[in-house]
This record gives sequence, C-alpha cells and structure tokens, in this order.
Amino acid sequence: NERTLQELTAQLCASKEEASALEKEVEAVLHARRSMAEATAQIEALQQENDVLQQDKGALQQEKDALQQRADALQQRSEVLQEENGTLQKDKELLRERRDDL
Repeated sequence: NERTLQELTAQLCASKEEASALEKEVEAVLHARRSMAEATAQIEALQQENDVLQQDKGALQQEKDALQQRADALQQRSEVLQEENGTLQKDKELLRERRDDL
C-alpha cells in the first residue's frame, strides 16, 4: 500500500506539473490570440485610413490637373497678349512716324 501510495503521489505530482504546463500554454495561446485580434483591428484601421488617403490623393491629383490646365491657358493667353503688345508697339511707332511726317 505504501508503495502504491508513493506511486500515486508521484503520478499526482506529475499530473499537477503537466496541468500547470498546459495552463501556461493556454495562457500563451490566449495572449497570442488577443495580440492577433489587436493587430487585426489595427490593420483594418490602417486600411481604412489608407483608403481615405487614396481618395484625398485622387482629389488632389484632379485639382493639380485642373490647376495645370489653368496655368497652360494663362500661358497661352500671355503669349497672345505679348504678340498683341508687339503689334501695338509697332502701330504706335508707325503713328509717331506719320505724325512726325505731318
């Protein structure tokens, strides 16, 4: 009986150690799952933020394109006005010459 009791006591100790080890493993798994859930939530939030930033980028690109078109139109208008100014300067010179001839 004494021997059986010692064997059972040894088995009980081993079972307790195994249970403790399993409990630690379960805690580690639960911690890992919580960490994964937090990371997943962060990833989803970052994806949503990225989507908003992509939309903002698209809007800014459209605005940039519109401003570039406006700049191109103003550049063309400036060139036309410079040509007109040159013509007006020539006309002014011709009128001065005519006036001086009179």
